[in-house]
Amino acid sequence: ETCTPDWKQRLQIALNVAT
Repeated sequence: ETCTPDWKQRLQIALNVAT
């Protein structure tokens, strides 16, 4: 796995789950 900014996608998913 590459060192991609996956945290951004994870953050968006977390926000979707929180909402």
